[in-house]
Amino acid sequence: MLFYIGYFYRKFVTNAFEIARPRWAAYRLHLAYVASKLWKSFSWQTFATFDAITTTEAHYFIRPKTFDAICASPDYERPDIELTKQLISTQLKRGNTVLYMDIGANIGCYGIRLANAFRNTSGLSILAYEPYPGSYELLQKNIMANQLSGRIKALNLALGDVTGNAQLWINEKDAGSNSLRPESAAASSATAPVTVSRLDDDETAWAARRQATVLFLKLDCEGTEIPVLQGGQRFLSHSSHVMLMVEDCVDRQVETFLAQHQWERFAKLTPYNSFWRKRSAS
Repeated sequence: MLFYIGYFYRKFVTNAFEIARPRWAAYRLHLAYVASKLWKSFSWQTFATFDAITTTEAHYFIRPKTFDAICASPDYERPDIELTKQLISTQLKRGNTVLYMDIGANIGCYGIRLANAFRNTSGLSILAYEPYPGSYELLQKNIMANQLSGRIKALNLALGDVTGNAQLWINEKDAGSNSLRPESAAASSATAPVTVSRLDDDETAWAARRQATVLFLKLDCEGTEIPVLQGGQRFLSHSSHVMLMVEDCVDRQVETFLAQHQWERFAKLTPYNSFWRKRSAS
């Protein structure tokens, strides 16, 4: 109940104050989005007519008539983003360096917000993984628009339990829901070829990890979170302090997998994600 009270407050109050442009068009969009939850036949996408949004947190270029405008808005998964900020801030205040790995970055909904939040603080570096070419291009454009090239490195790459090539199934209304599993991509028949790597084989990740004392992963891979973890066992074992925020609402087995592999959950604020740390972490 408390979550949904906060959800509506963020939709109707937070967005009204924190969306700078296009304020009223975006506000109408969020009203339409809430209406679509009550009336399934109602099409909120017709209200998503703009191709950019500026908030108090970031500036984003987006795709009209898609979910981009929703996930670029200040209310999007706000409790999880705020907790992520707190966890990173705590580590930086302790003198640690943090590598944040945004795996399933889409257009930068998490990574760009975090990089802007710590713009004037040293010690945080971000790797943003996005396999879909259209989203990757927008991710790069948004990094440039927010002047974050020195803080975020984007990689046009999917992570999994094998290294090679694969087909990514496309959700045309929500590219953030594209998936290597066809059943997770809203029954779309469209696909795009992508490059896949095991985290254990990713030299960029290894180089960045050597510069950090704390590793923080965000896994939003639309049902392939377990293969990503399986493909990164050696990489993760080389870090003594590892935290993880994982989307657990698509593949419900991910929580069981984590519990069986020496992870412990320490927070769950939304129906979408949960926070974990390695049991051996101090």
